[in-house]
Amino acid sequence: MATYLEYLSFKAKLPWYKKILFPLFLNKKEYSEYIKIVTDEKTDLDEAKDYYFYCWNEYMNNKTYYNESRLKDARDLLEMYIRKEVYENNR
Repeated sequence: MATYLEYLSFKAKLPWYKKILFPLFLNKKEYSEYIKIVTDEKTDLDEAKDYYFYCWNEYMNNKTYYNESRLKDARDLLEMYIRKEVYENNR
């Protein structure tokens, strides 16, 4: 399943009329790329990065204490997965 960030970056590469009428007018190459990002299995680190981006975006749009605490929690979660991946790669 595509993460929020991958989905946004895919749509950002499309021309304006394809963004509006998404996914009606995708050509074969764009459609195959879309299917690839939607169906690929995501790691926990990918999902943590996506959640951190989402929380950061929410905090930038509405700077409340609740959004700040969610952003800190997301950062801690992301750091935990990064440490886990570094540990597994150094074994």
